[in-house]
Amino acid sequence: MKADVDAQLAQDITLLNKLSEEHLTSFVTTIVTWIIAPGASNLMESMGAFVKSSGTSGKVVKACVRGLLIFLKGTLRYNVSPKQLGNDLDLLGLASEKKDIISKIWEQNYASLSRAAITKTLTMNELVNMEWKFGVTASSDDLESVGIPFLQMKLVINKGGSSGSSDTTGANNSNGTETVYMELSLPQFYDFLAEMEKARSTIDFFSG
Repeated sequence: MKADVDAQLAQDITLLNKLSEEHLTSFVTTIVTWIIAPGASNLMESMGAFVKSSGTSGKVVKACVRGLLIFLKGTLRYNVSPKQLGNDLDLLGLASEKKDIISKIWEQNYASLSRAAITKTLTMNELVNMEWKFGVTASSDDLESVGIPFLQMKLVINKGGSSGSSDTTGANNSNGTETVYMELSLPQFYDFLAEMEKARSTIDFFSG
């Protein structure tokens, strides 16, 4: 049940409070790096090394890995901003200084994370349609965000089958497609374009 899942997630996330700021930074960076390029490293080996270097029990590290992976993959799927990510971590019981560390690492790697997510999606599914539009933040809880331009992207993915699937807003697409939304600041968008250019160059190299 959802309540049970949320309770387990909160329990796993609060265990991150046991890590020092230095160890948390190393831990989260390792997880994020693996999400971006899962084939480039062995996560279990990295976590084994972390257990030895940090002195944290293997049981605690295992629960932290489980909770953070579930949380960050959901955050990426639903295009959660670093600020909202921090708010969600706060609700799950993470200490303020710890959530700030995770939010900062997430923001620094957002373009690469988005590129990896879209590349994976397009590798497994056909892109049916893509729309985008620019906007300017008119109001926000964060005054520094007001007047900041951003880009909204809408990707329609063919998931196959005819039974329909749910998009990220919860609506059903009866034609077997899924709608994915993204919102990027202009710096994040330019970083994202640079990452996509790198990916295209790699594909062109191996297919040439």
